Amino acid sequence: MDYQNAQGDLPTSQTIANQFASDKKDLIFAISTPSAQAAYNATKDIPILISAVTDPVAAGLTDSLEKSNGNISGTSDYIPVSHNLELMKQLLPSAKVIGVIYNTSEINSRIQIDELKESASKEGYTVEEVGITSTNEVNQAITSLMPKIDLLYTPTDNLVVSAMPILVQKSMEYEVPIITAEESSVAYGGLATSGIDYYQLGYQTGEMAVKVLKGEDVSTMPIEQIKEPTIVINEDTLKALSLEKPNLVFSNNLSAYINAW
Repeated sequence: MDYQNAQGDLPTSQTIANQFASDKKDLIFAISTPSAQAAYNATKDIPILISAVTDPVAAGLTDSLEKSNGNISGTSDYIPVSHNLELMKQLLPSAKVIGVIYNTSEINSRIQIDELKESASKEGYTVEEVGITSTNEVNQAITSLMPKIDLLYTPTDNLVVSAMPILVQKSMEYEVPIITAEESSVAYGGLATSGIDYYQLGYQTGEMAVKVLKGEDVSTMPIEQIKEPTIVINEDTLKALSLEKPNLVFSNNLSAYINAW
């Protein structure tokens, strides 16, 4: 196995993908939308499995989730924002203004923000958004946002997840809870998520990889999504923000489990 990490740098992603294609690898596993796009740009012959891509169609990777029209399949980390909106209502019933910070250069983030704004307005929330392009902008952006909001929502955004230590520090300073779209951000100090367990998503993609390496045609494999979102609550953060542990009851029959970090 040849493991390469572009560290979030787009030109490096493309260089790595081009090298994999030149080396004629048996399979390319691309994690995140930029990495998946780089791999797809590099080869239309080598099978590519993607993971942690929110919207493969909007990203130009496939025409349909049901059947690939080329050499690409894998898993999407899309989870309806409605799951986290319901979690917000139960954890923070008095909240009215949702803040969101995202990387303006990631199409998957823009898709999530648009869905959040549409769904939140139907639930009576106001959304305040701020875009960033690098970690250097995070501190100023979040400092300007915090006084305006009742809670912060962080999408599945590579740049935002890498900035979680700063966001958690500001969360505690302003006493503004963070609801996240994925589990690892709760481990960093976010309050809670009804979202993605990336280990399970990776395992699911690995099962697809076994099939491809055994000869299954990747072009016939639909893009899969996580079978069940995971509800995780950080009890240390709950206590630090003086919030009571909730008794969660979901109206959408969401099947999940509750962990405590």
